[in-house]
Amino acid sequence: NIYEKDPNQLLEDINAEKEIQQDYAGRFLWELLQNADDAHVNVSSDRKEYIGEKGLGFKSVLEITEEPYIYSGKFNFYFSKKATRDLLIERLNLNDSLKEELIRNGLTFRIPHEIKDEEIPEFVKKLHNKGYSTVIVLPFKDDRAKDRAIKVLQEIKPYQLLFMQNLTEIIVKIGEEEKKFY
Repeated sequence: NIYEKDPNQLLEDINAEKEIQQDYAGRFLWELLQNADDAHVNVSSDRKEYIGEKGLGFKSVLEITEEPYIYSGKFNFYFSKKATRDLLIERLNLNDSLKEELIRNGLTFRIPHEIKDEEIPEFVKKLHNKGYSTVIVLPFKDDRAKDRAIKVLQEIKPYQLLFMQNLTEIIVKIGEEEKKFY
């Protein structure tokens, strides 16, 4: 509805997402670790207990994926550049330049798309059964993104835990190789 009332807002949001993606380039692992650390903060804690405050860092995953999936209790949704583009083109009467901008740069994080219970993958259900309350799935957008993510994970260092307030262990598993940091 916002974009129907003000098509210029669409361009502003596309540009804002592009800017955030540039500002957070190369930080996706760090931002995910911060989010995991914040997830372990006591609910009654002061906001100062959190590392991340603005909620922007998660968008750094756009470096490696165009469709992050979040499974958390009854909230199961994904963000998608393609699904959002298709929805907005179908629903809005966009001029050609806005349509081109949407196709060229996309907009990922403004519209969550529902995942129905029957669409939840079995491995996510198994993780929930093991006690993981939130599962985030980041399908790689291409082989370059996959190679980048593997490289970053292989280079993780134990001292990175020093900057965490609540995480005490990181397990990195790539194929059969597993590294643990305490």
